[in-house]
This record gives sequence, structure tokens and C-alpha cells, in this order.
Amino acid sequence: VLMTYKTHVAKTWPAERNQDSLYNTPPTLCIWITMLVMEWIDRCGGIDGIEKMNRDKAAMLYNYIDSSPFWTTFVEGEIRSQMNVVFKCTKDDVDRAEILDFFQERGMSSLKGHKSLVG
Repeated sequence: VLMTYKTHVAKTWPAERNQDSLYNTPPTLCIWITMLVMEWIDRCGGIDGIEKMNRDKAAMLYNYIDSSPFWTTFVEGEIRSQMNVVFKCTKDDVDRAEILDFFQERGMSSLKGHKSLVG
């Protein structure tokens, strides 16, 4: 238990009252959301489970890119990121704006890429 009445409020309230101050309510929404996230992580198998899930998702995406005649990546093997997958279209005659709109309509954003990689 991080904070209880006995360990926090009962000890600090007299000092706060004597200084004409009010008890500061903890950020309960943030604490509650953090609790929900921690419970979800626990249900996923902890940090190791989250790592496995992310490795599996990245592998699935890289496997698709590697087998696609439409997409390519120049990042090979062990140096591939699990968070920032770099890929590009292999066709020069494709309208990039049209592709980005296609993805945006399906809830995928921030795919334009970095300007140093023709983003």
C-alpha cells in the first residue's frame, strides 16, 4: 500500500491545518489508470510477456514486408527495430499521398517517414 490514512493523512493533516493549508488530493485518475495498465501488463505475463508480444508483432510485420513485392526494407537481421519499422514502396510510379490516405482511413498514422529516408 503506497498511501493510507494512517501513514499519510493523519500525520500531515495537523501541520497543514496549522498553516491554513488544505489536504492535497492525490491524482486519483492517474493512479487508477496506472493500476489498470499494471494489471494488464501482469495479465500479459509481465515485462517478459510484453517483450515477447512486441517481438512477435515486429516479426510478423517484417515477414510480410520481406515477402511483399510492393514493400521493402533496407534494415537487415539483428539490427531491426521492434518499435520503428522502416519500409518503403518498391514502385516509383505510386502516389505517396494516396498510400498515406489509404492507411489513414484504416486508422494508421505517422507513416510518412523521416525526411532523410524520402519521407
